[in-house]
Amino acid sequence: MDFEQKQELLGVLYDGWKDCSRCKLASVHGRTRQHVVFGEGSVDATVFIVGQSATHLDDSVGSPFQGEQGKVIDMFLSSFRATRNDVFLSYVVADRPTEADNPRKGRKPDAEEIAACATRLYAQIEIVDPFVVIALGDVALKALVPSSLKRTISSLAEDKKMPRIPIVTPGRQMMIERAGFATWSPEYLLREWSMAENKPVHQSFKVFEKAFRVADMYNQIYRGVVPPDRSKQR
Repeated sequence: MDFEQKQELLGVLYDGWKDCSRCKLASVHGRTRQHVVFGEGSVDATVFIVGQSATHLDDSVGSPFQGEQGKVIDMFLSSFRATRNDVFLSYVVADRPTEADNPRKGRKPDAEEIAACATRLYAQIEIVDPFVVIALGDVALKALVPSSLKRTISSLAEDKKMPRIPIVTPGRQMMIERAGFATWSPEYLLREWSMAENKPVHQSFKVFEKAFRVADMYNQIYRGVVPPDRSKQR
């Protein structure tokens, strides 16, 4: 698909989800949803980044990865001469999951919420058609890798090289496998912040480095695009 076709298809997809009521998060007692955090970025992105679910700030603004978590993402991107405009950012769940007895307290999305939002995420990946997908946190990892893989971020981190993994999502006619990497969520990194070697922040940095390297390689092979020098700002 060309750029205009992708834009049109994402626009149609957005129109079908902007007022979504497919799960209980659309109407939570004691809290009013401000936005469905659909996702955003380049429709021609070679790297697609998937987080867990929208936060309070995301819900307020309508864009993913706001606040301190967003600063973590921006730091990794800028380390490789990239911005939000160069990638596509999305969530497994586009709403903010909260505790039933405390609508101000966030939580991980449940299986029903993940299933309700899956077709949006899979459609986004199909339309953008990135070369590499980065899963941030266990919820994103579980939503994107084959169930037979049975990996967690912790188990992947035992391998200091943070290995490449298969990302498998539905296409129009068959399941499509893409190159993938997974690392800690920004929320976890903020709790465990340390720039020491082989700590989670350092491991995440290496994941982004590998993701851009693989994406740039495929972009050159299949689209003839000469990779940028991503080392200049480091």
